[in-house]
Amino acid sequence: MALVLPKDYKPLKSNFLHLHAHSNMSVQDGMSSVELMVERAARYGQPGLALTDHGSLGGGVQLYKAAKQYGIKPILGIEAYIIDPKVDLAGLEESADADRYHLGILALDLKGYQGLVGLSTLSNTRPRYSRFPRLLVDDLLKFGREYGDHIAVTTGCVFGFVEKQLTQGGYEAALRATRVLQQMTPNLYVELQKHNIPDGFNEMPEGEVIDAMLGIADELSLPIVATADCHYLDQSHQEAHALMKRMLYGGKEDEFPGDPFHLCSAGWMKEKWSDDTWDRFEQSYTDILNKANLVIPQLEKFQVAIPEVSKTPDKVLYKECYKKLVAMGVDDDDIYVNRLDYELEVINHLKMANYFLLVLQCVQAMKDEGYTVETRGSGNGSLVLYLLGVTSVDPIVWGTDFDRFMAKDREGAPDVDIDIADSVRHFIIDYLNKLEINGIRYKTSQIGTLSQLGQAADSDTGSAFNTYISSLRQVLEREEWEKEKELAKAEDRKAVKSTADKKAKERFTANGYHTIKTLQDVKRRMPEDYEGLKQIIDMKSVYKSRGAHAGGILVSSEDVRIEDFVPQMLIASSDTMVSQYTMKDVEQLGLLKMDWLGQTSLTVMSKCMEYLGKDTTDFSWIPNDDDKTLRFVVSQKNHVGLFHLDQYSKSSAMVELKPKSTADFVIHQAYSMPGAADSGAKDIYLARRRSKTWTPDYQHPALHEVFKDTNGVMLFQEQVLGVCRAIGMIGSELTSFFKVVKDSGSGARERNLKRLAESRPRFNELAYGVGFTEKETDWVWNQILAMGGYGFNKAHAVGYGIRSYRTAYLKRHHPLEYAAALLYCWAGSNTKIRVRGKEIKKEEHYLSDIKRSGIKILPVVINKSKAAWSIDYEKQGIRRGYSSLPGVGIAVAAKIANGQPYASMEDFCERSGVSGTKPYLKDGSLIGVVKTLVEMGALDEFINN
Repeated sequence: MALVLPKDYKPLKSNFLHLHAHSNMSVQDGMSSVELMVERAARYGQPGLALTDHGSLGGGVQLYKAAKQYGIKPILGIEAYIIDPKVDLAGLEESADADRYHLGILALDLKGYQGLVGLSTLSNTRPRYSRFPRLLVDDLLKFGREYGDHIAVTTGCVFGFVEKQLTQGGYEAALRATRVLQQMTPNLYVELQKHNIPDGFNEMPEGEVIDAMLGIADELSLPIVATADCHYLDQSHQEAHALMKRMLYGGKEDEFPGDPFHLCSAGWMKEKWSDDTWDRFEQSYTDILNKANLVIPQLEKFQVAIPEVSKTPDKVLYKECYKKLVAMGVDDDDIYVNRLDYELEVINHLKMANYFLLVLQCVQAMKDEGYTVETRGSGNGSLVLYLLGVTSVDPIVWGTDFDRFMAKDREGAPDVDIDIADSVRHFIIDYLNKLEINGIRYKTSQIGTLSQLGQAADSDTGSAFNTYISSLRQVLEREEWEKEKELAKAEDRKAVKSTADKKAKERFTANGYHTIKTLQDVKRRMPEDYEGLKQIIDMKSVYKSRGAHAGGILVSSEDVRIEDFVPQMLIASSDTMVSQYTMKDVEQLGLLKMDWLGQTSLTVMSKCMEYLGKDTTDFSWIPNDDDKTLRFVVSQKNHVGLFHLDQYSKSSAMVELKPKSTADFVIHQAYSMPGAADSGAKDIYLARRRSKTWTPDYQHPALHEVFKDTNGVMLFQEQVLGVCRAIGMIGSELTSFFKVVKDSGSGARERNLKRLAESRPRFNELAYGVGFTEKETDWVWNQILAMGGYGFNKAHAVGYGIRSYRTAYLKRHHPLEYAAALLYCWAGSNTKIRVRGKEIKKEEHYLSDIKRSGIKILPVVINKSKAAWSIDYEKQGIRRGYSSLPGVGIAVAAKIANGQPYASMEDFCERSGVSGTKPYLKDGSLIGVVKTLVEMGALDEFINN
């Protein structure tokens, strides 16, 4: 099919390529995905594309892969931010608003890329890093001494290092700045931009800047390049970009002035310049293309990089697994032996034995510290992981599938997703950061994430609406504030603000902003913003913030060191170092990804076990199919605080199910998912479960094993594997077909149904070939279609189903300890849960349920309470902890508890460290924590005596 070119395409034989382009990795500024930018450049016939996001290489992997696919050159770069050289470095931490000057830096080869990785990481980890990364001139010169021959530098846009010296200090200052940059690299290009920016917008008219920059280029015999400051793909995105800026920054107007800042054609660009100047540009484009020869071996030929835990990992893994089999007392021809031999064959074929040994080493380190570890997801289908003690799910007993976890044609390491108590996640991060194997130190990094601005369907503006309405409110408040300041005669800021807020609220309501709930409401109330907002939502590529993946951690290897290949950044809000690359990108590099997800449910269970005096790493003592527990969960009122039963829809689904075994908790995980309800699978399953007349009919004998445990309904992804095996599908064909069913996320159902339709002829061919009738084939095919994009992983369901059951067991048989553990974990937390249509703090919700159950809640007493909630076995109740009191944080609560016992009020004030020695104001009134403790009666024994 012929490629459709954009409307602004003007054919021109040229080597022009964009050297100043921002993707959506320039968070809160760029809008387009990297893949669409590469596709557009290729359609225009441009020979390459340079990506220069704000101090970030976050789109680098995507650019490299997409450019190779389209046959153009990828040039990975950044737009660096240079701190004003006049800023006092001693005050850098407080200089959040210091002037920053832009500079384009491009990697020409692998060494240049690796140097840029380090430079980008440095700039993104400076003190008080907020939205902008920071570098110093000294950083540039040091970088240039080592990497100057391997990079190219452009002088930047209107905010460039040289341009700003020109507009603020004059021609000579700009000339000196350019000479500084010449010390960085022999590949320096004077950058010119012509966006027809109106005079008065900057300190110097655009034309004068261009003339001066040309003069500098001529005086220093430097080449020149013309760039377009690209921030979005099409000219039609100009208003959406301006709207995005208003939404994010609460500004009334933040539109870029002049011509569109889009990814333009060479013809569109050439029209702005004289022929002579354009010829000089062409020479520079050709020069850069000839010099740019970046090859990243790890992206050319994928190979997962795993630390070498053992020189003979296959033998070690075999020995560890068979040691456990012997302890289990299995026979040589036992199903366990056959399954183990098969799994080891696949693991050895994929050269993954060291990965399993590394996981084992980490899990064992956790257990040695007494920390709870459980495996979720497809890893629960592995007998090897069960025998190693990584998972407590026996795949033979629970019927979980290894092929869902690993297959011989798999690329990359399998995902052993591990849950740990959220209170101890710091341990595994510290452990991996200090990881040393065979004398080699392996660095790690947490994986970065991106939060999308518009994540809603057309019927609901969702997060985009909330952000936008909030920004409108900010605009009105600021406008009214400015008006009131002008009118105010007295400097009473509180009164001025109160008046401004009242007027802003009145305007907000009068404009009807408070009534906007959907895109159609925006269309009626703010038609000028409707198209832009719709574009932002439809793009699904506009990001508002960066964050840290909840579980993902990268681990280096001998061949792929994180510091060489993965740029990192600091998430200031959580003081967390993360990769600038997202999860899919780091996987493309072959880096090992481990998933350690902190779960409060495990913290609760672990704390409960601690109260019971049991091993906090082992829940196997809890018996399955306990009759009291099964009857306990039939009542919805008992679900409060139970794992995966605390939320209304899942709670209701359990009541409908009326479980008869622990296995029903596994069924509950799958059939309570929205997809099962949407497809009708849930209703069919329940009807057949309750029916006294339904006779199992699986259409074909080969399907009996597939559907026998789910009443003839497909609830689990693994059942698709069972069907495919039943019709004779094997190898890569089986893996490819199953990948469609495993797909999930936004648009998965529609995407999967389309791809499944393409697979139907081959499916029929195989089914008919092994004797399936047309009716039988249609029946089982419709089962697969009904699953769509919502099939649940049985291995995951088993792990979480068993945990859900075990929390129910603990609450039923050890209510005091479980209740105390719940309150201990949620004390002082602002996390909320929706109860009967209202948002309520979890601690308050659980406290209400505990009181309802008849457990005594004891007050704070200065020498009896602990920092958090605790059990008072003498009173057979739960005593309130200091951290649950208003205004008393965890740190203060710990100080109080650590100082016990106290002999008097004076002793408490002197040694607790919470109020110094002056708990009273001059008028005798109490202040701070002491006041709270007195009001709660915690200090009565001192006051009454």
